[in-house]
Amino acid sequence: TGGEWTTEHALCVMNINILNQKLFVISWLLHMSFICVALLMFVWEMLVIMVPFLRYVVLRYSVSNVNGRVLSYVHRRCSYGQYVLLTILAQNMDVDQFDAVISLLVADCSRNVEDTSSDNCLNSGS
Repeated sequence: TGGEWTTEHALCVMNINILNQKLFVISWLLHMSFICVALLMFVWEMLVIMVPFLRYVVLRYSVSNVNGRVLSYVHRRCSYGQYVLLTILAQNMDVDQFDAVISLLVADCSRNVEDTSSDNCLNSGS
């Protein structure tokens, strides 16, 4: 009670404090690594948006069995949104099916370019 000396020590609290310090350092390092990875992914996406040749390289890498001339033809005529759609299709389809879709797209584009004066057949409503 009042005015007496206490003989209690803080040794039992020190162990928990050291453990909390180590957990905080590990948590901080994980957060910094996640931030670095997110920044790298953001820079990569910005490069893909700004440099159209990278879109072709990514498509070419993801579907190596598709004819390069056909893929180049589609790449020259598609926007970034259509590129994203093609990459999602490439990830979720069999390579042979994706090759058939790209071939049909090129055939449809060739037919539309002959029928109309539109150079960008991927944006047409057919």
